[in-house]
Amino acid sequence: MTPAYVPQTLENAILDLHRHRLAEQQQRITQEYRAQVITRVEAEKQREEVIQRNRGVEVEGQRQVEINQIIEK
Repeated sequence: MTPAYVPQTLENAILDLHRHRLAEQQQRITQEYRAQVITRVEAEKQREEVIQRNRGVEVEGQRQVEINQIIEK
């Protein structure tokens, strides 16, 4: 049988199956992308927290230096 003689219902079933597989693939890709974005966002948040903590330590250290300088005078 050549494709020209394939019954329309079979052709529709094949097309539906193809569409379904494409939809599943797209959904999987979307989920993977979302997971990657979430991972990157969480890593960036952690990096920012470390930077803020380090800044806090620097500020506290600078304050202590200033206090020590005042005491020495």
